[in-house]
Amino acid sequence: GIEITITGAAAHASEPHRGLSPLPVLARVAEKAAALPATVITMEEEEQQQQRMEEEEGEREDAKEEKNNVAQSPPPSSPPLLTLVHLSAGKPGDFGVLPAVGTLCATLRADRIQTVNRLARALLNLVAEEARVAAAGEGEGFQIEHRLVEPFAETKSSQFGLEVVEAACAELKDHVYAGSNSLGADGEGTARLTFSDDPTGPFPWSEDFGQFTAACGGNGALFGLGAGLNHPALHAKDYDFNDDLIPMGADLWLMIVQNALCRQRV
Repeated sequence: GIEITITGAAAHASEPHRGLSPLPVLARVAEKAAALPATVITMEEEEQQQQRMEEEEGEREDAKEEKNNVAQSPPPSSPPLLTLVHLSAGKPGDFGVLPAVGTLCATLRADRIQTVNRLARALLNLVAEEARVAAAGEGEGFQIEHRLVEPFAETKSSQFGLEVVEAACAELKDHVYAGSNSLGADGEGTARLTFSDDPTGPFPWSEDFGQFTAACGGNGALFGLGAGLNHPALHAKDYDFNDDLIPMGADLWLMIVQNALCRQRV
């Protein structure tokens, strides 16, 4: 996340011309922020552009295919995402005061941390430009400060990790799980564990698993244990964790550990 603080000058509400309120800046930034991701070139797009240039110049004619531990044939990259989560200025009930300080908070998401950093710079540039326009001819103008909050590196699933998870699911595919809440599409409270390589792209939410996999040589995989397409989404007001998933998850983890240890011995 990113938190941006914009400081102008307070004044009495009856004399707004004597102050410099951040409210107009916040309003214009909020209006334009949604369009920012489309202006940011992602790392994937930059790499593709570079690759095309090298191919056109003939520099890749004898290049060997790069081999690493990252899963082959990755899903298509997701576009960057900027979500405004907080805007504030002044205090409720202070009808006589033109506020001097405003705050904007946003979450920035992308497949690569480099793209997140580019999106952050684009947002800061937008804030600086709107502040400059709003403060035209108004003394020293606005003071802008920002801080990054809990930045997450991307989580890359390795080929080894994906194979271990897929194999674990395959070994449990014939096990039928029963519960008081429906986990499957049959409406009878039963479900089977199946592996689905979702072609729609990576998970959009932030996780710190990238730190753990990096510390383990990159051998890891991020996967979700779904409760069904009709289950309320996380953070929805009617969301409730389905406890019937616990036995399924426990069996899957045990099988993953067994498969991982066996493969490492080979």
